[in-house]
Amino acid sequence: MQSVGGPSIPLNYNPVITVFRKFLLHSHVWLVGAYIPIFLYSQNLGRFSLSVIFNPLLCIVSCQFVLWLVGALIMRDRGKAAIFMTLQTMVFFGYGFVYDGLRQSSLAQTIEFLGWNNALFLGWLLVSIFVLYRLLPLKETSRGVHFGLHLTALALLAVPFFHISKFYFSERSWSSKGSDDATGQQLIEILGVRPSQGLPDIYQIILDAHTRLDVLREVYGHDAEDFSRYLENEGFHIANKAYSNYSSTHLSLTSMLNFEYLQTLVPDLNENSTDLNVLNDLKGNPRIVRILRELGYRYIALQNGWEREEGEYADTFIGPERSLTGLFLNEFANGILFMTPIPYINRSIRPGASNNMGIERERILWFLEFMKEVHVEKGPKFVFAHVLSPHVPILFGPNGEPIDDFPEFSELRITNPRMAADGVSGQSHFLHTHLKEIIHSLKKNTQGNAIILIHSDHGEALSPYEDGVEHVWQQHASLHALYLPPGMDRSQFSEQLTLVNTFRIILNAGFGAKLPLLEDRIFYSGMKKRFLFQDYTDSLGGPESLR
Repeated sequence: MQSVGGPSIPLNYNPVITVFRKFLLHSHVWLVGAYIPIFLYSQNLGRFSLSVIFNPLLCIVSCQFVLWLVGALIMRDRGKAAIFMTLQTMVFFGYGFVYDGLRQSSLAQTIEFLGWNNALFLGWLLVSIFVLYRLLPLKETSRGVHFGLHLTALALLAVPFFHISKFYFSERSWSSKGSDDATGQQLIEILGVRPSQGLPDIYQIILDAHTRLDVLREVYGHDAEDFSRYLENEGFHIANKAYSNYSSTHLSLTSMLNFEYLQTLVPDLNENSTDLNVLNDLKGNPRIVRILRELGYRYIALQNGWEREEGEYADTFIGPERSLTGLFLNEFANGILFMTPIPYINRSIRPGASNNMGIERERILWFLEFMKEVHVEKGPKFVFAHVLSPHVPILFGPNGEPIDDFPEFSELRITNPRMAADGVSGQSHFLHTHLKEIIHSLKKNTQGNAIILIHSDHGEALSPYEDGVEHVWQQHASLHALYLPPGMDRSQFSEQLTLVNTFRIILNAGFGAKLPLLEDRIFYSGMKKRFLFQDYTDSLGGPESLR
């Protein structure tokens, strides 16, 4: 029987199922979008927690959905819009890779002549016009095209999922004991810490990869005598034979803030793993923070674009509100941003202001200015200020002039060590100038009643990795300068010091604890096996006579 008043409707018609089928037919758009943060995470396993994926994933998929709807309205076809959006997503997030690849190719000079963004945008425009030329005349899109895009998206996703699964089911084979070893009150009772009147502010300033001053002079050719003399005149003790116990930031700071070796803190460390997340709780909520909080301190941590753990536990986690490109992003989000043309567009509008170097430079400048004003926070406070400088890349010259194109440091170690040394020396000199102003401000505004710790987490080796002991010596030789207010016990100060004992000295001198100092040991580990520790202490002359 023919229907009356309109087309016939199949008896098994279900509008929900129909919409769902069409959604699945077009879902390659979101699969390709999801690939972006998942891929980046798979390339940085052990550096970030899995949760870092979710915000970028939500942002990308939401933007794709809105743009797909707009495209569907313009083209009057959701299938065509889906195909166009999938291909545009690939081009948009592949822009940074194409840019970097072409700079290394034989076409670099030709593209430089045309203008990088002009050439790449022209290519992007031509690809988009070609896709639209093929899509728009079609009455309907082929299911085979959608099927092919689904296969492509799933094949792309399979590779990072394999690496992530392998990492979580094999390498990441234990979990951190975190902060469950003791509460602040228990630590105070165990260690014999005695609260006192007039609690001093504590400022911990970490200059990432700042080498020891004698190494800066002997290896890099930069005499920092003026900075050394300033510190001594201001009452700082400089440990001229200071060392980091470990060769990388996460390991070194976790040990220092818990004033214990990692092998004791987490005795079942898997030496074959690269997963640093196992230490996150111990680094973000370490023993020193639990003790100071119990004594009435506020924990203030400064953002540096890298740290996440401190932000989860700090009472105040503060950083620059805006950069020249908008919101300051963490390192993972910045990594996604620099897959796209956005930084290159901004750089063409405001040269040098919005590239990756410009963002990091602005963050460091904010840090240096903020530390001169942090004293205005009321009440006793522990300020954890970790700045990613003078760690490479080289962003500043000796007078603060911006540097955007300094060559890869690891290559310079071999090809041009003099240039590498000059870059580190200049950036260190720039920091020293600001540190003098910071120290002056902190001491003046606390009337000297502050503990000020200026140190690095490890050194920076100019010697190539193959040099063995020489490389380890430079990698671990670290800056260490400590100021204690008048009246505090300085009897445990020494020329030779490793970071693991720093807060033992501070707790003993300022809070009445009776903590024994640990034997100074130096453990080197490479990037591929972070917990495969090699003890170099004896190779460097033993704990009593480190060079």
